[in-house]
Amino acid sequence: MENSKKTDAKSTGTSLPLQFTQGLLGFEEISQYTLQHKGDSPVWELTASSGVSPRFVLFEAAAVADRYAPTLPKEALVILQAESEEELSFFAVAVVPDDISKTTVNLRSPIVMNIKAGLAAQIVLESTGYPMRHPVFPTEGGGYKCS
Repeated sequence: MENSKKTDAKSTGTSLPLQFTQGLLGFEEISQYTLQHKGDSPVWELTASSGVSPRFVLFEAAAVADRYAPTLPKEALVILQAESEEELSFFAVAVVPDDISKTTVNLRSPIVMNIKAGLAAQIVLESTGYPMRHPVFPTEGGGYKCS
């Protein structure tokens, strides 16, 4: 599953509007966001469309976790108006501390997007081996761990 084929903003550098069907955990009252690609990397920015907080740093999940292929609950396809998981893109919310080499991403609760429909949801995966704090730079010297 390759997100770049499903995210027009990566090739054009433009912003994509997204409606979260259930809001993000802790920010359920905010449903409108804008997704923007940040340079030539798997890094994205998700900003509340109102122009105020919150703002999140996202990583393409497959770029930071080998063979990332979570099993979604059946209702995820329905709320994202997708016929199959192939229509969806998976992103992981990052926690970026002062020492960026210690950045982690949440693979257990990915942000799943149907870019064509402009819909997104944060899905909490059940019975998974995916961690909530997966290191982005697990090797000495930094760099993205690509699969």
